[in-house]
Amino acid sequence: MPIMVSNAEVNVVKIEKNGEKLKAELPTLVGRASTQNKTIADLMKEKKALESNLEKSKKLPGAKGRIQNNQQTMGALIPRLERLEKRVTKLEAHLYDGDLKKLVDDQSSAEVTNVMEDVSRGFGRFVANPSA
Repeated sequence: MPIMVSNAEVNVVKIEKNGEKLKAELPTLVGRASTQNKTIADLMKEKKALESNLEKSKKLPGAKGRIQNNQQTMGALIPRLERLEKRVTKLEAHLYDGDLKKLVDDQSSAEVTNVMEDVSRGFGRFVANPSA
C-alpha cells in the first residue's frame, strides 16, 4: 500500500503543476478563442454578402456571353490594328521615296516649329502691353 500512496502523491503533484500551467495559459487561450470567434463571424458576414451578390448576378444571364463576345472581338481587332500600324508606317516611308532621313527631318522640324510657336505665345504674357 505505501507504494500506491506514494504514486498517488506523485500524481497529485504532477496534476497541481500542470494545473498551474493551464491556469497561467488560460487567459491566452481564451483571448485566442475570442479572436477566432470574431474572425469566423466576420467571414460568415462576408459569405452572406457574397451569396447575395451571387444571387443578383444570376439575374444577368447574358453578361458572360457579352464578355466572351467582347474578348473575341478584341482578340480579332488587336492583330488587325497592329498590321494597320505597320502599313501606315510603310506608306509614310513611301511618301518620301523611302528616304527616312527626309521623313525624320520633316517631322522633327514640324515639331520644333510647334514648340517654338507655343513658347512665343507663352512668353508674350510676361511682356507688358505698351498701348495700355
